[in-house]
Amino acid sequence: MVEFCKAAANSAGAARNAKRLDERLYDFYLEFLSQTTTLQQYTALLIDSLPDLSLERKTVVKAGQYTDEWTKQTDVSQALEANLVQEDNESFHILMTRLLDVFGRLLKDLRVHLASTDKVWSGKHCMS
Repeated sequence: MVEFCKAAANSAGAARNAKRLDERLYDFYLEFLSQTTTLQQYTALLIDSLPDLSLERKTVVKAGQYTDEWTKQTDVSQALEANLVQEDNESFHILMTRLLDVFGRLLKDLRVHLASTDKVWSGKHCMS
């Protein structure tokens, strides 16, 4: 009976710890959603402010379409370079590189329960 009580106590403690972890993850996800939404809004404003890009191209870039082609196309980086002072352009590239690194690590980290199947589509966040 003592062993049963110990096992029950351990299970209850594990359940409390899991609940605290779930609450922390929930808070993390809310903050993450808030920050990524803010980033998306500011990025859209930045793209909209680039006079060298056509309206069609701005729409494609903001929607995140054809990303596999972005390394071959230089129009966005040229527009950024033409319209941002050098320090801002360098800061933007450093920030985006770091963010992509963080996003990549989050997708690989099973402890935060994000998967590559989680999607953001048309500004609406959805889990698939």
